[in-house]
Amino acid sequence: MSGARPGEDWSAGYVTDVAYMPGFYHHQTPGFMALACLLNGFEPPGLDGLTYCDLGCGPGFGITLMGATDPGGTYVGVDFNPAHVAQGRRLITRAGLTNVRLIEASFADLTGPEAARHSLPSFDVITLHGVYSWVDEGLKRAIVRFIDRHLNPGGMVYLSYNCYPGWTTAMPVQRLLREVAARQPGESTGRFRTAHAVAQALHAAHAQGLGDKTVFEALDRELEGGNDAYLVHEYLNAHWRPLFFSDAVADMAAAKLVYAGAASLLDNFSQFQMTPEQRAVVDMLPDRVLRQQAGDFCAGRGFRRDVYLRGALRLDEPQQVDRLRRVRFINPRVEGGESLKVTTPVGTAELELRLYGPMLAWLREAPLTVGDLLARVAAEGVADRSPVEVAGMLAGSGLAVPVYDDPSPLVLDRVRRLNREIADLPLGQGRLKPSTALASALGRTGVFATLFDVLAYAALADGADETPEALADAAWARLSARGEALRHEGEPLEGEAANRAALIENFGPVLEGVVPMWRRLGVL
Repeated sequence: MSGARPGEDWSAGYVTDVAYMPGFYHHQTPGFMALACLLNGFEPPGLDGLTYCDLGCGPGFGITLMGATDPGGTYVGVDFNPAHVAQGRRLITRAGLTNVRLIEASFADLTGPEAARHSLPSFDVITLHGVYSWVDEGLKRAIVRFIDRHLNPGGMVYLSYNCYPGWTTAMPVQRLLREVAARQPGESTGRFRTAHAVAQALHAAHAQGLGDKTVFEALDRELEGGNDAYLVHEYLNAHWRPLFFSDAVADMAAAKLVYAGAASLLDNFSQFQMTPEQRAVVDMLPDRVLRQQAGDFCAGRGFRRDVYLRGALRLDEPQQVDRLRRVRFINPRVEGGESLKVTTPVGTAELELRLYGPMLAWLREAPLTVGDLLARVAAEGVADRSPVEVAGMLAGSGLAVPVYDDPSPLVLDRVRRLNREIADLPLGQGRLKPSTALASALGRTGVFATLFDVLAYAALADGADETPEALADAAWARLSARGEALRHEGEPLEGEAANRAALIENFGPVLEGVVPMWRRLGVL
């Protein structure tokens, strides 16, 4: 693939003419993966000074954020698309990060005759986001060989992928889109839109094999959101194949891996995934893998985020409880009123107000461990709760953020420098992706950021006063210098007055809620 001669098609059926969008996925962070292990009674590796490898990293945005927060660690991303690697290296260089490295290579290169030239170490963590269900069987085998050779004993693997049964009704649509697009001239985005029009017309004509309207509604939402890059990569790859969970487990077993748990933390709690009647049947099944597979059937799951361990060490219950009691959380929001409702495959669940309401209030004041929280609610007369439940609900619901020890000045400087570079990325003729992420020194994670967030961040980092008007002045100067403007309903706003008014309106909430959160999490 990456070693193709001039004139050869090095894509091997993968979309290469449209770069994949940069993205950050908190499930891939070592802290979240370790929490998934602990919730299921497994010992994770230590989290300081990690060696971390992301296979199919795209522009490497995630490992760049993680590497900035962990100067003692080594972070390596591998992608076979040179455009992705070049894009990512620019950000790494501008941020001055020497512990983050991007490699242009195919998965076959990593275990073939060219492997030695990359001088890769062994790793504590290896991750793959989505790519495993996008590559052919030969590359799947290469991935497993790489893990087998390079993952340390006790190390973690994050594997996310399209799965059955959730993709079942979309399979004929994907095949039609790919076949029609393959016969069109031009670049992938235009070919996809032509194919989508054909599929929509057949759906409207009541083609029996294309009758699931939810598939087309999902496609329409992505198109309306401007997510063309995702669509062409998801639907036009030649080797796109969802997996059954049990098949993924069998593949990983060849690298001596054992399934530890779900990085989507609420998925580890069966009461949120199945009805009582379904659980009664599933609980009778003889092994954990089969119970997980049956759970996917009950939930109709179409995407899995799984954590595996090599040399999985079981914690006994006292050890598990002790480790979870020491996990530290913060509620970064400055005001109350958080909804305690969580959406699950079996409907909307609501966390217990008497328990989690006070916890979230205390976590707004300062970071606290699960043990601290349980001691406080016990003093308030609330019945004792399991640390498994509390840690899983706080992190899995997103109501609180697991955090590390307070970051050093060095880490804060690294994170702020990277975030300033992220905030200053080209806006692309007004077509800025509506959201990105900024690095958090305290959480060693990324924090969601909108267009107005990053415009405000750049202005604040450059010394603007903390008023909506001052931020608007700085942001408009930046936009106008680049010949860019804000957009409303897809059309650019005309003139300084309209742009400044929109900026002032949106910067008020940023200053009230977002900026204090940034300071609490070590973002700004």
